[in-house]
Amino acid sequence: MKLVVMIPAYNEEATLGRAIQEIPPHFAGIDCTEIIVVDDGSKDRTVDVALAAGAAEVISLKRNSGLTVAFRTGLTAALRRGADIIVNTDADCQYVAAEIPELIRPILSGEADLVSGDRQIHKLTHMPPSKKYGNTAGSWLLRTVAGSPVMDASSGFRAFGRECALRLNPTIGHTYTHQTIIQAIHSGLVIREVPITFRMSAREGGHSRLISGVTTHIAKSLLTIIRTLTLYKPLSVLGGGGLALLLLGAIIGLIPLTSYISQGNTAGHLQSLLISTGLVLMSLQLIVFGLLADLVSANRRLNEEALYQLRLQAVPRDEQRIEANTVAAGSGR
Repeated sequence: MKLVVMIPAYNEEATLGRAIQEIPPHFAGIDCTEIIVVDDGSKDRTVDVALAAGAAEVISLKRNSGLTVAFRTGLTAALRRGADIIVNTDADCQYVAAEIPELIRPILSGEADLVSGDRQIHKLTHMPPSKKYGNTAGSWLLRTVAGSPVMDASSGFRAFGRECALRLNPTIGHTYTHQTIIQAIHSGLVIREVPITFRMSAREGGHSRLISGVTTHIAKSLLTIIRTLTLYKPLSVLGGGGLALLLLGAIIGLIPLTSYISQGNTAGHLQSLLISTGLVLMSLQLIVFGLLADLVSANRRLNEEALYQLRLQAVPRDEQRIEANTVAAGSGR
């Protein structure tokens, strides 16, 4: 059983070494552990620090492409190295590497395909209230619309089983956290959540490089959720929006209708009539778009299954992974 810990990093020379060194070399139920770092176009000594701290591989992107691209690149690299379990963590030491055993336990026992760390946001004193409310709202939206079981959907401390990693392909937005949950649910995978410790960032000032502004981050996260839901549940999103507009148009349309029934004309209610008609037409368009998008989504499911089969052929087979794990275990880590 091979564990690969991946760390996306952008200009993290100050904290990356500590983040790598905090990762224990051995875990119960794991034959070997490797660490890979995805350098997202850093301008500092991130690559040198990663190699000096013991990373087995550093993948350098030519330019700063964002966390979603870095995460997807790391996921592919971990699978290529024969990972049975992949853990994603941050380079700023906000997550406690000693808690990885708790994170991977549900996967080792066969109870889950994806395990997310619950930062227990309501208990945190070092997280700004605006960020707390934004994370809580985003998690609630996923639970309500997508059927997510996760209380903290923005957590980046996660473990993925091999089957789960093969089926994930995040491509939208500036972060992967919300869309991978939706993709996992869409693929019928089992998601679990375990409580974790969330420390203040070890970076100077304790600020995140991902979140330059809380308001901007919340807006981008909400947009990512909506776009991902539209991709995977278009009829629910567009059709649901269409039905809401249809209901609103019908309610407004009651004003001129009531006037016509009682007075025999709609005098004085022309604006209500126009607004009602416009809303009904918009609702019908959204419903039609939802039906068309649902047909496209069916084709997407076929494409994703084809991509899964291609990935399955590209990653090392079981006997190759066992041999590689044995060699790696004998080499020290």
